[in-house]
Amino acid sequence: MRLRHDHAILILVLALLVVGIGILYSASYELARAASGDGLRFVKRQLVNATVGLAALLLVSQIDYRRWRRAARLLLLFAALALCVVFLFDAVRGARNWVPFFGRTLQPVEFLRVALLLFLASEIVERGERLRSLRGLLPLFGVVAALVLLVLKQNDFGSAMALCLISFTLLFVGGARWRHLVAAAFLLLLGAMFFALERPHVQERMRGFLHPQEHARSAAYQSLQSELSIGSGGMLGRGLGQGISKFGYIPDPHTDFIFAVMGEELGFVGCIVVLLLFLMLIARAIRVARAQEDPFAQLIAVGVGVAIFWYVVINVMVATRLFPVTGLPLPFVSYGGSSLVSHLVALGVLRNVARQAEQTPRRARRWPARREHLLEGAL
Repeated sequence: MRLRHDHAILILVLALLVVGIGILYSASYELARAASGDGLRFVKRQLVNATVGLAALLLVSQIDYRRWRRAARLLLLFAALALCVVFLFDAVRGARNWVPFFGRTLQPVEFLRVALLLFLASEIVERGERLRSLRGLLPLFGVVAALVLLVLKQNDFGSAMALCLISFTLLFVGGARWRHLVAAAFLLLLGAMFFALERPHVQERMRGFLHPQEHARSAAYQSLQSELSIGSGGMLGRGLGQGISKFGYIPDPHTDFIFAVMGEELGFVGCIVVLLLFLMLIARAIRVARAQEDPFAQLIAVGVGVAIFWYVVINVMVATRLFPVTGLPLPFVSYGGSSLVSHLVALGVLRNVARQAEQTPRRARRWPARREHLLEGAL
């Protein structure tokens, strides 16, 4: 029996959530018990986050995706304003990217990612062939640059990099010329370097990445411990709950470095299985895109898949010491409400697109000739 795209998306995300709760329980139990006396503190909160996120996914999946095209600019404006609110509050660990929200904390940049994705998809379709010219591309580049620089101002270099990668990939797929995007990326890189020179903690992370042995007890400590933890897991791992890296060796192992705990306890095979779940989810997003004739629907589906792809790639590269520490969570697995809910909301939009694809006659399910032409031009 052929599995519908929207059902497959829901099954895959539920599988990732189950894996995430299991790993989170193991990674956070001792830390939570030492801090509050309740070893299930983080698990309980993540279950609430998952419940809210799944409810949002199911709700958003009932909304016709075409409505987001009309609301895209307004959504981006609200997200940008929320991003500015963080400057009213104190920095947390060098980054000023959190705001209080009903006794919890909210990270606006996570929801900005979804709003920016919808905005770019709408604008790319609106501009059409004009996107291949600098005049058509510059306004979109200006919006992306302004938002990225605002995120950099908050000392959140990981989110800024993710926004750039997602935006540039979507623009490339949408038909922008690669040489224009390379020039734009170079300008953004110069801006990022300017901010980095004024941020001591960013320079420290770079030194730790480039010269780990010289900074093994300071800037490179977390990444080195992560590498050791993953390596100690071998092929099959020590077993769920049997790892030792969470006992003070890796600071906050339940957040950005939860992949290290996964590698130690589930081993290489377990990590490959989890990564295959991500790959299957991304592949479903691409299949949904190919099943649509509406370019806006295609770009939404591609954008959701691309966002998950870059977050997973960056998180895994940081955990395996192939990239400097950035602070990006592993989608659906790392502890954190903002990241989890925002990814689930994006998948809700994708589910609605998938439903529309299922209702499209089979003969119409092909990648439109116009988009193929744009893609060939970009290449």
